[in-house]
Amino acid sequence: MRLRYKMILLFLAVSLVPLTGAVLLVLHVSERSITRQVHDAHDRIGRTSAALAMDYLRTGVVKLETVSLFLGKEVESGATYIAKGKNDQVVLTNRLNDLVNPQEVFNDLQYWNAGENPKQEVAVSQQADYNGQFALNALPQQAYQQKIDIGQWLQNRAAANTNLEQMNVQYEPTPVQGNSEALHEANKGNSCIGTLEQTKQGPTVVVSAPLRVHGDIYGVLLGHMNLAPLQPLLASAAGEGRSVTLCDGSGAVIATSGELGGDAMEETTLPAGYRDWTVAVREPRNTVYAPLAEVRTQAWIWLGVGATLALLLALLVSAHLVKPISTLTLAAESMRRGELSVRSAVRRGDELGRLASAFDEMAESLQALDRAKNEFLSHVSHELRTPLTSMQLSVVNLLDGTVGAPSEVQARALTRIRADVERLIRMVNELLDIARIEAGGVTLRKADVDLSQVARDCVERLDAMARQRGVTLAFEGNGPAGRSCDAERLQQVILNLIDNAVKFTPSGGRVTVAVQGGRIAVRDTGIGIPGEQLDKVFEPFHQVPQPDGTKHAGAGLGLAIARKLVQLHGGTLRASSEPGRGSEFTVELP
Repeated sequence: MRLRYKMILLFLAVSLVPLTGAVLLVLHVSERSITRQVHDAHDRIGRTSAALAMDYLRTGVVKLETVSLFLGKEVESGATYIAKGKNDQVVLTNRLNDLVNPQEVFNDLQYWNAGENPKQEVAVSQQADYNGQFALNALPQQAYQQKIDIGQWLQNRAAANTNLEQMNVQYEPTPVQGNSEALHEANKGNSCIGTLEQTKQGPTVVVSAPLRVHGDIYGVLLGHMNLAPLQPLLASAAGEGRSVTLCDGSGAVIATSGELGGDAMEETTLPAGYRDWTVAVREPRNTVYAPLAEVRTQAWIWLGVGATLALLLALLVSAHLVKPISTLTLAAESMRRGELSVRSAVRRGDELGRLASAFDEMAESLQALDRAKNEFLSHVSHELRTPLTSMQLSVVNLLDGTVGAPSEVQARALTRIRADVERLIRMVNELLDIARIEAGGVTLRKADVDLSQVARDCVERLDAMARQRGVTLAFEGNGPAGRSCDAERLQQVILNLIDNAVKFTPSGGRVTVAVQGGRIAVRDTGIGIPGEQLDKVFEPFHQVPQPDGTKHAGAGLGLAIARKLVQLHGGTLRASSEPGRGSEFTVELP
């Protein structure tokens, strides 16, 4: 992975990890805060609702105790419509209705005798339906409204042989079992809020109060409290968007503010403060956590903004740091290819600037050293060229017998000397060529030439050498006749490529020179070049190691000179090879 990408990833990790952690922490704290606030609100609503419900039930008990007190005082004053063993049901009914008027609290009232085995003597009261229309139980509505004397009215109706059913009496008291807790507690002298009971009028709660006469328990009053008034009380406590439900220990609903739609609810259950009754406060989760959803949306938006800013900063910082490094890398690669005149041109006041300055100074020193080396090689080569040429002429004269015919042994020695001198002269010429090229002392004499003819001439010049080595040298293709180039330097390039191809192709192999347009390719079926050596074959003084460890004669300057000459023409020289199957060197001219 490139350094720039590593720096960007590192910068993003360093910046985004804390930012993401902060966002998650904010969301977590927000969720806990909202949940705590909701539970606190539910707790407050639940306690308020329980208090309202208990106050309502205690109000029923107090009203029942008040009725009991009035009846007890009337009995003490001599009223005879309540007597042990006797009763006047209609009169007592009328009296109880008067005492509990308005009668929206109780669905019915029942009077029971006191004792170990309480007996229901009278059951009176209205039974209010939930539409708010009340029917006086045990008395016709019109008789009550007209304040008719009930006793006289009953006598008149009885005289007319009319019974209670014919008089449209709607009394249907809710039965209370003789072992009712509320009944027995009142029989002991204690007012009581009993259990939940399901009636035709809906769920009710039984309440009871003892009726005392001269301090003794004379009877028991039982009432089924109407729970409908609890609904608006619970609704007012719940507020908008919530529901409050009062349940007994079995889970039966005593009263509710109303049901909410939806399945996902946030619920808090609290004890109602009486028996095992509970108050459940419910609220839709989408309403409860709507603020959290908004906070979450804002948090992720800011995280996205932070990530974008972090990415932009990472790109800017990485570009600021990596750009001079990339420049130095390119300059170093150019120097590796022999372009010692390249400079980084980085001007900065930080550490990278100092590194670039040191690099430029090093490049300048290397260029000066290379210049001195080239001057030295040029001077030495020039100084060697004259005596070597003289030696070559002397050897030729000796072999020709100018100063006397040499013996066979002397001729063989002179032949070896001549070959060595020619090799030295060729090496000196190559050194002089590369020195002049690098010093800019080579000027091309371009003219319109026929590339095919230039290549064909080179093949003909080296054909004899190839046949001597057992290698077939062939030409194919057709190049343009008007290509602008230096024919002599181009021949030098092609001759060098052909010479190398023949040199590294075993006997029986083939070397082909192909011309196509401005492209000249020299292919052989030789030993090939390893892949890791392809970029190095054009370096001066570099020779590819052979599989058997041998080293071919030469200084390793031919390919380096060929590439420089091609580059002077504005073209490229590339190599491709497959070890064991041959190589191909391609010259492409503009």
